[in-house]
Amino acid sequence: MKRQSSLLWLLLSALMLTSAVFVVTRLRDLPVMPVSFGPDLRVRAVNADKSTGAVSPFQRGDRLAALRGRSIEDVREMRSVLVPLGEELGQQRANGEDAPLPIVRYQIVRPIHRFNLLLQGEPLDPAALPPGVEQGDMLVELDGRPMKPKVGTEGLRSIVSSRPESLLVLERRNAVFTGEIELDIDPWPEELLVVILLALLLSLVLWRFQHQTLSNLTSLATAAQTWMFAWSALVIFEYQWVLADDMLAHISIFAIIFARPLGLFARAASVEEWSPRLLSGLGFGLLGAVIVIAALETGRLPNAQVALQFAAVLGTLFVIYEVVLTGFNEGAGMLLGERSIFLGGITLFVLVACLIAYFVEPVSFIEERWRWFAAIVLGVVWFGDVLLCLRGVPASAFADVSSSRARRARMESLLDEVGQVFGQLRPALALVYNDIVWCLERVDDEDGGEGPYQWEVASRELTDAVTILLQEDARVPLPAGVEEHEHPVAGIARTMGIGLAFELLAPPDGLQVDGTAMVLLGYQQDDSMPVSLDEVAYLQSKMTPAFWTSAIIELLSELLDPEAIARAAEPAEEEEEQDEDDIAAELESANEQLDDARAEVSSLRRERRELAALAEGLRQWYNPAPPIPGEFEQLLEPQLVELLGGVLAGAGPVALIGPSGAGKTFLAGAGHVLEQRAPAPCMVYDAAIFDPEEMLANLLGDPDEPGDCAVLDVCASGSLVIQRAEWLELPDLQAIFDAAVQRNVRLYFCFDVDASRAVDRLSEFFDEASVDALLSRAVEVPALSSRHHLVPALLDFYVNERAWQVGKTISDISPAALKALTGYDWPGNIDELIMVMGRAVERCQGNFIELGDLPLDIRRGTY
Repeated sequence: MKRQSSLLWLLLSALMLTSAVFVVTRLRDLPVMPVSFGPDLRVRAVNADKSTGAVSPFQRGDRLAALRGRSIEDVREMRSVLVPLGEELGQQRANGEDAPLPIVRYQIVRPIHRFNLLLQGEPLDPAALPPGVEQGDMLVELDGRPMKPKVGTEGLRSIVSSRPESLLVLERRNAVFTGEIELDIDPWPEELLVVILLALLLSLVLWRFQHQTLSNLTSLATAAQTWMFAWSALVIFEYQWVLADDMLAHISIFAIIFARPLGLFARAASVEEWSPRLLSGLGFGLLGAVIVIAALETGRLPNAQVALQFAAVLGTLFVIYEVVLTGFNEGAGMLLGERSIFLGGITLFVLVACLIAYFVEPVSFIEERWRWFAAIVLGVVWFGDVLLCLRGVPASAFADVSSSRARRARMESLLDEVGQVFGQLRPALALVYNDIVWCLERVDDEDGGEGPYQWEVASRELTDAVTILLQEDARVPLPAGVEEHEHPVAGIARTMGIGLAFELLAPPDGLQVDGTAMVLLGYQQDDSMPVSLDEVAYLQSKMTPAFWTSAIIELLSELLDPEAIARAAEPAEEEEEQDEDDIAAELESANEQLDDARAEVSSLRRERRELAALAEGLRQWYNPAPPIPGEFEQLLEPQLVELLGGVLAGAGPVALIGPSGAGKTFLAGAGHVLEQRAPAPCMVYDAAIFDPEEMLANLLGDPDEPGDCAVLDVCASGSLVIQRAEWLELPDLQAIFDAAVQRNVRLYFCFDVDASRAVDRLSEFFDEASVDALLSRAVEVPALSSRHHLVPALLDFYVNERAWQVGKTISDISPAALKALTGYDWPGNIDELIMVMGRAVERCQGNFIELGDLPLDIRRGTY
């Protein structure tokens, strides 16, 4: 895996270097234009600092019609005309020739050309036009007074003859101008080269200093996003030539659109393991880029400028999608802890930019503004991704021990710190549980270098050394004033090459497990000065509750692994040959240890579940059913209660059929009350979240584990509600029935199927006889959309219940809110109602739930 990751980083670095070469190839020796043109060759802006004359011959709105004697239609043709010019001049400069700057002849068409004409009072031929005036010119001003309407050439003759001394302002449409301009050549695209090389440098930083708790995919995707961000700089520094080059335009479109999907992928990979689902965002980004490029190539988009603007809009939409996604998913680790700073900064920037755009140019952004706007918006969120890679996902104290990767990283960081501070030592961590010692240390790789950290069962010599160290409450090196010959630990340390060994004490708030201890070891690698205990005293301060808990959980995880137990029980190989009696004694002792370890595993099963809850989530086979209120009959239809009572009159399991969230578990709890089975427990078991092969052992108990607790034993003489019973294995049904009868347990099978399709749906899981048997004792629980008469009672009950839980007093629901709630279809049934009303109670500011406290989907029905 490490080698594969290195290859991916090497490939990404090679692509970045190839990008630099490509940029030089496409943009080297191109002319420096004194004006910027649009796709249709209209002058968009005049760059005064690049103009060769004091007054530029170009004006905004002029259209370039010909260049170097060749008629051109768009910027791509302009580039094809100028490229040979730059290549020729670049070749001359490469040969050391002092070549003059090229002179280019051009022809422009000005849509409206206004010019002044001052008559000197000289007599003019009435039949002729004044010098410089052409047929079709229009007189728009006479001596500073506007002419409304404009006067054509016929009227101009009469004015000239009657007003020989006057100042005329004339207007000519589509005026044609020709001239020559001197162009300089830009030999290198310095800005882009610097950006790409900086992206390469930053990628190396991410590779070297990525946070150790993050997946390598996170830093790799962020480095790829940095590469995309560097390519998007094309539209900032070389926008003119991007419009004139199809390949550069396609790359820019792809980079702008694909940058944020890479960021989303990086953030998702930081909080979950690899899965194909992570590629969905990348797929959408790739699809969007392909659609825009295809639309440009097929003529659906008129030119590259429109395609780039559309790409910028898509890139910004991905940012908005990320903001919305993370706003509703605060606990997913998708954003940094500083997300309020980044998102608030983005929002403020967008608002300020919109205000500036409105006051400066209310109609639309000009090119320089929208390009920088898109780049800065993408850059702000990209900066957050870089910080994520360097600092990791901020998390609570629970998250520090929530995954094996986080726990191992915390332990390995301490060992790395010891190895860096004391270069003469090779650090290791010995964890003790009763008589078993495990050691965490580096192993050599195939090439003889340092490999990864691994758990190994300690050798017999190390086990004895650690045991004596703990029994004698000793340290290595020995405290001052203690002679080596007076203490047995000194000789053991000298023989085994141990330069550092002392027990790390558990913190006051650490996880307490009897029989556990932790010893920090350091093997002497050279003849350097011995370690002073004063120098390592600070390591005890590193023993935080999170570190201690991480180590204990990892230790018990190894102990509860059957293969690890077998390895721990196997006798260590002896360097010297032993006779047959010694080998037999060793085997007998190993078998006894193995039996003891198995007994320990059986007694620690409950403790294992509690510890696993800190790391991977509590795995319980069952949970108590929700308590049933005394007025539960008001929350159910009388006919439904009557039907349930009729089914309960007989023996055997009860089948509850209806959509998810319709209240089947609640109805089963009501049946438990109606049968007067309390105070015996009513438990709930979800058949969908456990392996079907383990289901029978969960419900009936594992015959190989006599001390194991079975679900049916817990709820003896009570009731058991099996949710999503369609996941049950057919051969297990009869065994579950028989065990329930023996323990006097009423079984409720809840099937999340539509009542109208119950037969067809159940037939997919069970045979015909089983389906008939289940349906003969079935109670259909309709969806809430067909039980609107119950909504007011449900609303009143769950509002009061949630208000009591949060310490509020809710008097009533406003008429508008009640109308919206009773008119809503409730696709999520009662579960959705409970969630909606709980949120409404939390958002309510007074004693009444108002319409504004409800979700938008429910309020929308009242518009």
